[in-house]
Amino acid sequence: MTENTDIQKDAPAAEASVAAPANWHTWMAAVAAVLAIAAWVVLCFNGYAALGVGLCAFVAACLGLHAHTRPWRNLATTAMIASGVVLVVLAAFLVVIFWGLNSI
Repeated sequence: MTENTDIQKDAPAAEASVAAPANWHTWMAAVAAVLAIAAWVVLCFNGYAALGVGLCAFVAACLGLHAHTRPWRNLATTAMIASGVVLVVLAAFLVVIFWGLNSI
């Protein structure tokens, strides 16, 4: 009899350790991380393509912020910061260098 009560006490603890199933927000966080890295790699070759990939990474990271677990939300936040830096730096460069100096 005592063995059954021990099993019943341990059963909720075992169920609590099961990870939540991945939903599409989780996948968006992962896609955002890959796209943010790709934006930095593409930056070496083409700035306009890096802007496009960075924008896609930023949107995917915004969608990934609704993931169910904290590590995936942290990954989405990191991807958002990384892609945001690419967007801000390239946009500032394009505005100041091309439009600013061409107007002189």
